[in-house]
Amino acid sequence: MRPAAWMSRTASIVAMLAEYPQRSTEALICLAPAGEAPPGPYEAVRDSAAEVLTTDQTWVPVTVLAWYRLPEPLTQVLTYTRISWLVRLRLADGTEDWYQFASVNLRPLKGSGSSSASGK
Repeated sequence: MRPAAWMSRTASIVAMLAEYPQRSTEALICLAPAGEAPPGPYEAVRDSAAEVLTTDQTWVPVTVLAWYRLPEPLTQVLTYTRISWLVRLRLADGTEDWYQFASVNLRPLKGSGSSSASGK
């Protein structure tokens, strides 16, 4: 490849990269959103204080509002994790949503007095 052609190609690649959106530095929670709200009935919450793992490997406090047992378990596409429960969480910023429960990403808040790993 001639130097002029190489410089032109490199310049076009650099221009494309400059337009590419920057990667978010915000830590996101590691639970997959459940999509729409389940039809109910919901399970009672024994201990609402919990922590959820974020993408920067820190644990942040959340409030568990409700549990819903799926009629049939689903399997996550990328991880092949079997999901039997959905959990409704209130995050620190006040937003509430349903998430697929995975015990490796949600735990009771230390010192909250819960003996159960999931709080169900």
